Amino acid sequence: MDWNDWNNLPKKIAKRRVLICTDNKILEQLKNYFIFEQTEGDMATVTSTIIIFNDKEIVFKSHISIDKHSIGIQGEKTGYSKSLYTKELYELFMQFKPYRKIILNI
Repeated sequence: MDWNDWNNLPKKIAKRRVLICTDNKILEQLKNYFIFEQTEGDMATVTSTIIIFNDKEIVFKSHISIDKHSIGIQGEKTGYSKSLYTKELYELFMQFKPYRKIILNI
């Protein structure tokens, strides 16, 4: 998470640079609700990133915007897409844990 995005996060999502989740049940739910609709536009200020790994291999990487009112992803080729399941994703992201170590070993 970019420092600038912290003020806009819903209260129960941890305000840390890196949030992680290794719980397969949560990740399976994330897969079910990670559905977005293209808006035919761009958000020039999306600076946070979501990276999803499977056995140390990147399976998805995108810029992400999470605020109190919406969740969206921004891709170079696709532009901005808005979540169709914002409430459900908030609930899942609230379960992600802050990563507190100095080095992130992927």
